[in-house]
Amino acid sequence: MAKNLVKLVQLGCVAGVFALAGCTTTRSPFSSSSRNSAPPQQLTPVNTGTVNQSELPPVDGSQPQSQDPQLASAQPTDGQAESLFGESDGSFVSLDDVNENTNVAGRDLTGPLTVLKLLGVWTVQAGEESCRLNLTQSAKGSTGRYRASAPNCAVPAVAAVSSWQLAGNQVQLFNEQGQMIGNLLQNGDRFVGTMAGGQGVSMVG
Repeated sequence: MAKNLVKLVQLGCVAGVFALAGCTTTRSPFSSSSRNSAPPQQLTPVNTGTVNQSELPPVDGSQPQSQDPQLASAQPTDGQAESLFGESDGSFVSLDDVNENTNVAGRDLTGPLTVLKLLGVWTVQAGEESCRLNLTQSAKGSTGRYRASAPNCAVPAVAAVSSWQLAGNQVQLFNEQGQMIGNLLQNGDRFVGTMAGGQGVSMVG
């Protein structure tokens, strides 16, 4: 019995030694080596380029006006054709400034003006010169105007007419480039007005 007790004590001591050795070799995650580890390396920021800034539109939905004069000059003009009349050329000349051709009888223009009333050949008087201006109802491409011509006309401004349109009681004349070069207002049985450059003309038919 005494021998068995001694063996049990010896075995217990051996087991305790192994247990103690195992405890001394186990590392804790909170050991000094973990606490003294180097901090993580900082990342170098990457240059992604220049950021363009632009103004946001107002909250009320209105569009900001551009300050670029080139952009401003490129804006549409409400669908109107370009005019060669300057600021001082748009007014109509008086009847005293126009040499009317009294030898040509005027057509009946009573009542509202219509395109049909204006079709045909008209005599245009410009100073001492007179030309024949033909107004047709043939469409001038997709311009919304009608074809016109003044063949063999000695007045350059009238000879350049290639299309026309009726605007209220005015007959507007245009060149091949779509520029308005003549503006004539009804006066009784004829029209009087100016061509580009300020030359007074009358048109009777």
